[in-house]
Amino acid sequence: MAGTELVDEQVIALPGDDTEPLDERLDGGIPAWLVQTTLGGMCYRQVGAETAPPVVLLHAVPLSSLAWVSVLPHLAAAELRVYALDLPGCGGTPPAPQPLAVAGYAAALAAFVDALGLTRFGLIGHASHAAAALHYSVTHPERVERLVLSKLPFLDEAGKERMARATASWYRPDGSSPLPPLEQWQPRPQVTPQRFQVMRLRMSFDMYRAGPRSAEGHQALARYDFLADLRQLQVPTRFVWTTGDHFLAHRDLVLDAAAHLRPSVRLVAGATSWPMYERPRSWALAVSSFFSD
Repeated sequence: MAGTELVDEQVIALPGDDTEPLDERLDGGIPAWLVQTTLGGMCYRQVGAETAPPVVLLHAVPLSSLAWVSVLPHLAAAELRVYALDLPGCGGTPPAPQPLAVAGYAAALAAFVDALGLTRFGLIGHASHAAAALHYSVTHPERVERLVLSKLPFLDEAGKERMARATASWYRPDGSSPLPPLEQWQPRPQVTPQRFQVMRLRMSFDMYRAGPRSAEGHQALARYDFLADLRQLQVPTRFVWTTGDHFLAHRDLVLDAAAHLRPSVRLVAGATSWPMYERPRSWALAVSSFFSD
């Protein structure tokens, strides 16, 4: 199996990364910007020097660029210029007129980078929107310098059936938080109480803004062929998982499909599904080091 043949695999856990207090401001002091594209206005956050290499960062559903505000300063410190995009239906970017397939989210990414004049750039996709990053890289390989797929949500047939039935269970019309207390989470995020409060604030805000159509990004995954795109991929690629990521169960299947790329792997230790809150510096190192190799 490809997973047993990989040479470039490392586990990352920086000291103190799991306890340092996070900025408690909703946006972490990183404002959102709006750019007009051929598909309408799209919101994003930007950090890093204008002379630094550009990297586009995609969030999970139903979150937004807010999910990255504790990570973005570390990516900027790694001398990257990062554009954290709100894909349609999330954050400050309105939903498309009709539900999108993964190819539709990739088309939104294409419109965004064209509007910013980014001709070649690094690309990071996380969780559900790692699929959009993957599909864009397959269809636009000349534009992507390197690709990082973080928490790639490969789905077997049972998983696709679950996604097809996904509902906006996290949406509350009255604006109340749908998120349970920390001790009720499965798996439980490896965060301090202070970090959980920051995490809950940002996630609740995003879930409220995503609204009753917020399950569409998950439903799109039910119709997407991960392995077909992985087999066609021709862009240098790194996979990033956490040691507590349930998608790690499909690691060998994913790596076998991408074996022709000889991809590298980074495992962020001491984290589950939320490395941007559990190990923000370690996750930032896992992805940023790929663009500086």
